[in-house]
Amino acid sequence: MQKVNLKFVFVVIFLTVFALVKLAYPNQFNWVLRDSLENGWFSKLLICYVIITIIGHSLVFPDPVLLKVTGYRMIVKPLDVLLNIGTYVAVSSTALNLLKATFIQKFFGDVIYFNNFEDLDIYTMMGVSVLLSFYVIINMT
Repeated sequence: MQKVNLKFVFVVIFLTVFALVKLAYPNQFNWVLRDSLENGWFSKLLICYVIITIIGHSLVFPDPVLLKVTGYRMIVKPLDVLLNIGTYVAVSSTALNLLKATFIQKFFGDVIYFNNFEDLDIYTMMGVSVLLSFYVIINMT
């Protein structure tokens, strides 16, 4: 019997609940999402999640290839952890800032972040931002 992919189940449940709430309460949903994006709540939560996950993973699962490197514990391991944290924080904060800008511009229109961009460009950036955010969350899990 095949094992259930819990990450996939989680994503399906999350997206289903997300879509149902959006359909049931579209205006309230948009305002809550805008407020959460503008005050940095998502960004802070995702950065904390990235830092805790990377440090925890490095303590529990040491890299067998890096264990053979001289000075692993003193130099390589902390550097590897810092580079991973920096990379994932940069990707997640960039994705959330792009998501904030495209979401506010398309669904509210009171602020224009991208002057010469067409609808397709804005929706593409929004989709890429969502995918990058999910990539960080799923890859960290």
